[in-house]
Amino acid sequence: MSNFSMRSQLELATRARYEVLGELGAGGMATVFLARDLSLPRTVAVKVLSPALANDEETVTRFRREAKVAAALDHPGIVAVYDVGEDPSLAYFVMQHIDGVTLASLLATRGPQSVSAVTAVVGAVGRALHHAHGRGIIHRDVKPANLMRENSGRVFVTDFGIAKREELIGLTASGAVFGTPAYMSPEQYNGLAASAASDQYSLGVVAFELLTGRLPFVGGSVAEVMAGHLYDLPPDVRSLRADVPSRMALAIARMLAKEPGDRFRDAREAVAAVDGRERTGAQVVVPSQLVPSPQAEGATDDLTLRIPPQQGRATEPDAPTVLIRARPRWGMMLTMLVLGVLLLSVTLGFFR
Repeated sequence: MSNFSMRSQLELATRARYEVLGELGAGGMATVFLARDLSLPRTVAVKVLSPALANDEETVTRFRREAKVAAALDHPGIVAVYDVGEDPSLAYFVMQHIDGVTLASLLATRGPQSVSAVTAVVGAVGRALHHAHGRGIIHRDVKPANLMRENSGRVFVTDFGIAKREELIGLTASGAVFGTPAYMSPEQYNGLAASAASDQYSLGVVAFELLTGRLPFVGGSVAEVMAGHLYDLPPDVRSLRADVPSRMALAIARMLAKEPGDRFRDAREAVAAVDGRERTGAQVVVPSQLVPSPQAEGATDDLTLRIPPQQGRATEPDAPTVLIRARPRWGMMLTMLVLGVLLLSVTLGFFR
């Protein structure tokens, strides 16, 4: 069915409530239309599932779940869902219209963003995710394409299509991998349950990319990218961009820790660290650069890197040392073989 026919079908299904004004964008699963709410003075966005997928029960369930999950959230940084269509021949839902662009588009057209802009993005997205996490909802696909910047400058989290909610977890196959490879956490690659820490990791990848214009882990294939997320330390942001504050670089490095327990306790704490409000006692501990930890010499399991205080700055005697661990690459081939099965399911399933 063409988008013109889809629009005609949407107009027929919603004629008593909405006036369809035009198409905003189309993707593999859905098309989004701009419409005017006839009962309220506002424009809205109507997301319509592609009719070609209407007979796929799993896809329809996931689509409707996105609406239900987003509708359960009430936060100024999350795109609101207003209505869900009941028409049996057309799956759609009505949501808040954001007059702006995705951060993916912003990166593509303008390149790396200012430190202050990235700080604002992490703050807005982190607070929105913290709200969702507090209600048992994990996004699982935090990436620039799912973050909208309104023309006024406000940033919103959208697309909860693969979000996990405790009461809906049965809809997710055990051991299945969901997400976008460049932004997925190590535990997601390992087929483990995604958590709030997984969303925090993905936000760390987004912050890294917004600052530097590149991803922390790159490769010619999904397997190479996966290996980076699983085994390699991310580059120090300051090695790619000198004007990034030391504290911000450290905060991003910690968000990208391989082990969920090594990251910040929650997204709110990560936000505080990125914008410099996190304090250790009366003094601020500012790191300078990544250097090998003496304790790591000769280690056979994890490579541990110590981030020391900045030279010449007073710090508390009892200030904790932040450790960033990278998993060793020995045994990687065995792990890659096992994970290959998961990647195959992703290729044949979610990423079709």
